[in-house]
Amino acid sequence: MGLTINAPNGMPVLGPLGLLNLLETRLAEAQAARTRAQAEADDAVRLLAAQPLPTLLCDMETQMLHAASDSAGALFGVTPAALRKRSLSDLLPGFDPTAGGSAPTEASMTRPDGKQVRLELRHQSVSYAGRPCWLVVAREA
Repeated sequence: MGLTINAPNGMPVLGPLGLLNLLETRLAEAQAARTRAQAEADDAVRLLAAQPLPTLLCDMETQMLHAASDSAGALFGVTPAALRKRSLSDLLPGFDPTAGGSAPTEASMTRPDGKQVRLELRHQSVSYAGRPCWLVVAREA
């Protein structure tokens, strides 16, 4: 039984087994691409965790955090994992990364101990797991 048949114009056309084989190949390619993308995302999270300055990675559309550095967790008084359940606007009220280009911005926050802190924020647009995101770096002003 052959994998191809000829169309009326003489050009080969995939038969049922050829089509199945093609679909299985495409599925394997898609799964390999998904695995590579996940590995790249995992690498980015590991790199981010080690940043000495408080660094946040948030989705541009939802402003939900995808990742945070250990130093960001320390700044906000929670674990980096707990920050991933928060939005940028909850953490830094009034900070709008879409306003003012990439120039440093100042914002204030209240630490868990009640102390008000002024922060200098710098941000850059990046892509993470195929999504447009903001990479936000903070330091005390």
